[in-house]
Amino acid sequence: MTGARVVAKLVAAVVGCGVAGLPAWQAAAVEVRIPQEEKRPPSGPKTELKDLGGGFLAADLSELVNNDAISSEADRSDADLDEWKQSFPAEDLPEAGKFEPKDVKAPFLFPTKEAGKRNNIACSGQKIPLELKAKELLLLVTATNANQEAKLTIEYADGQAQADLKVTDWCQQAAFGEKAGVVCPDRIAVGVGGDKALGKEKKECRMWVVSVPLAADRELKAITLPENPRIHIFALTVAK
Repeated sequence: MTGARVVAKLVAAVVGCGVAGLPAWQAAAVEVRIPQEEKRPPSGPKTELKDLGGGFLAADLSELVNNDAISSEADRSDADLDEWKQSFPAEDLPEAGKFEPKDVKAPFLFPTKEAGKRNNIACSGQKIPLELKAKELLLLVTATNANQEAKLTIEYADGQAQADLKVTDWCQQAAFGEKAGVVCPDRIAVGVGGDKALGKEKKECRMWVVSVPLAADRELKAITLPENPRIHIFALTVAK
């Protein structure tokens, strides 16, 4: 029985029998308060994890993607990574599915490159439920409009912690020691050839691999992304 119902029944009983020395109308105002257990908001569905082998699990981000950062020669205006309609060329990227970056000993699930499909999370406080023990999060991520720094909230069964999330701009050299997960020799850029036309620009652009250490002995429940849409997450791998 909830606290509210207990209070209601007690008040009704007091009104019915009266309180010694008090008229019934005053008795009706007598209320006995019993502490009620605090209700927690229901958690979201557990994120599906795909076993990539070697102790690595890929999180399914398909329900959270909200941005298209990849366009092809067929339609260079299909995507908008950086609010300028600029994007990664589909032809220079890995195929969708499992792939392992050249200089990183960890696999990822690369998202779709299909036209008109969203393929990354522009961070805006999304919560990703994860229920397991793990030692590390590996993010395939990039930043736009300069290097970006934010905080990632890690929720364990016994409390919360915060971790730094530092990501270099997609067209710069690594500023925080990240390793390149994907390197494209070109990007789709505005103003190539004059005016506001979109074209291929000879400028290297990258998706980075950023590592976030976890407390391996604590039960992970979820991570909450920062409120910074200039940080874009393309894939998330959990290392057990």
